[in-house]
Amino acid sequence: MSIATDIKRDYRHGGTLTRLILINVGIFVAYSAVRVVLYLSGHPVGHAYARMLAVPADAHQLLLRPWTAVSYMFFHEEVLHIAFNMLWLYWFGQIFMQGHTPQQLRGVYLLGGLSGAVLFVLAYNLLPAFNPHGAMALGASAAAMAVMFACASRWPNQPIGLLLVGTVRLKHLALALVIIDVASIPLSNAGGHIAHLGGALYGLAFTGLLRRGHDISRPLAKLRHQRTPIAPNHAPPRRPAHEQRIDRILDKISRSGYDSLSTAEKAALFKNKGGSA
Repeated sequence: MSIATDIKRDYRHGGTLTRLILINVGIFVAYSAVRVVLYLSGHPVGHAYARMLAVPADAHQLLLRPWTAVSYMFFHEEVLHIAFNMLWLYWFGQIFMQGHTPQQLRGVYLLGGLSGAVLFVLAYNLLPAFNPHGAMALGASAAAMAVMFACASRWPNQPIGLLLVGTVRLKHLALALVIIDVASIPLSNAGGHIAHLGGALYGLAFTGLLRRGHDISRPLAKLRHQRTPIAPNHAPPRRPAHEQRIDRILDKISRSGYDSLSTAEKAALFKNKGGSA
C-alpha cells in the first residue's frame, strides 16, 4: 500500500483532529515543493507567494484577499514552525476531545484562528506602535492556542508533563504562555504574539459560554463531510444501542456542556471515547 493511499485512508477515516493536522502538513509540503522548484529554476523566492495565503495586516489588502483570514491558519513556511504547532495541536486536541465533540473541535480551531486574525488586524491598524504596510501573520498557532485555552478553562488543574520542567497544572501553563506572549510583543514577531492572544481569548470565551449553555462553535457545525443519501425505498440500517446512546450524550454536551452529564453518562462516554467522527 502506497504512502498516498495511507494518507487518503487516514484523512477519510480519521477524526477531525487527524484531518486538521493532515491539511496543515499537506499545504506545507505543497508550498515547499513549489518553493524548491522556483529556487532551482532561478526565480527569486520571496514573500510574493506567501502573500496569497498569509493574512495581511493592511485592511485594504485583506479586502482583496479575504480567503487569507482562513488560509493563514493552515499555512507555514518553516519546518520547526509547523512541527511545533502540530505537536501542540495534537496534544491539546486529544485533551479537548475527552469532553467535546468533533464539531466543537473544528469550530474552536477555525473560529479561534479567525479571532487571532481579527485581533492582529485591529492592533496593526489602531495602535500607533505598528505599521500595517507589509505585515503578515501565518501559522496555526492562534487556532491551536484556542484549543489549548479551551482545555485550560475546562480542566484548569489537569497535570501536564513538560520536558526539562516537569509536571505543571494546565492553568499555570496557560498563564505562563500569556505572560510570554505579552512580554514578547515589543521584542519580535509582534503580530504572531497578538494573534496568539486572540486565539486564547476565544478559547476562554468558548468554555465560559458553554458552561452557560451557549455553544459559540456552532456557526461552523455544518462544515462536515456529507453522508451518502439513503434511497427512499430503503430504510437506514439500525445502529447498535450503545452507539445511539453515545450520540445522545454528545448532543447533550453540545447543548449544555460536559458538567450536565450524569455519572453514568460520563462513564459511558469515557468507555467509548476511542471513536470520533
